[in-house]
Amino acid sequence: MNNNDQDILTLDENDERRFKHAAGGYGVEVHGSSPEDREAMLQKHLNDPLVTVDGQEINSSEDLVERALIEMGADEDEVKEIYNIGGIELRRALADSGNSLAILHFDAMGEDVRKAVAQMMKGVAEQTQTDEIMFGYTSEDGGELVRAESDLSMRVLSWGLEGPGDA
Repeated sequence: MNNNDQDILTLDENDERRFKHAAGGYGVEVHGSSPEDREAMLQKHLNDPLVTVDGQEINSSEDLVERALIEMGADEDEVKEIYNIGGIELRRALADSGNSLAILHFDAMGEDVRKAVAQMMKGVAEQTQTDEIMFGYTSEDGGELVRAESDLSMRVLSWGLEGPGDA
């Protein structure tokens, strides 16, 4: 890992990895190692409560919002009735609940879906008024978010975990 002032995940004096939420950073993409290790890293370092959505089950940005709202306790039938559900509803739910959000297996979504989700998440992050809400993503290889939406390159750090045998 490259430790400089722009890193979002850094090592402190106790070699403890920390998530730093800064104005220029909307979140972190964790890659490498195993899917379980990536999720554990986000669970450990993103603010509680943390809602996770599995990208393997996402077919559109609307689908992601629906699943996130349901994970935050919204009534599934009511969520399904919302016409043109999107980032506004997601941002409101995150702000009302104080949840942070992690999208697991971001790279499992199709290219068009990744682009739509990245665009929506950029809008959600820009309109979020509190630093308590953090955004995390996991992918097998690094840079999925950056490749999905070029304008996110300054806002999402792709951070790799060492896997078994990588040490």
